[in-house]
Amino acid sequence: MGSVKAGQALEEILAVVQDTVRQVAETARSSLQMAGGARTVTDAMHSTSAVVEESSADTEEMAAQASAVSVAISANAAVSEQQCAVIEEVSGSTEQMSAQVEEMSARAQELPVTTR
Repeated sequence: MGSVKAGQALEEILAVVQDTVRQVAETARSSLQMAGGARTVTDAMHSTSAVVEESSADTEEMAAQASAVSVAISANAAVSEQQCAVIEEVSGSTEQMSAQVEEMSARAQELPVTTR
């Protein structure tokens, strides 16, 4: 009877060992799946990082271009102001000339008419 108990004990130990081996194998498979998932997440993060870097570079380039446009607009505004001042001067001169022409026309009408 002692050998029967020993055989049963060995069978129970073998069953427990086999169950433990099965659990370890399942844990290993799960670990491999998790590692694959982690690699996928890492790859996605690298891709996202590359897109962010490219977007940042594009944003910096756009900011530089916007600054250049701002400088050009400021230069145009200064030129427009100068042109406005010149136009006002020309307008004043035109008014003076018009007044002089009117005065000369009035004086010309006052002159006696001479016949030949």
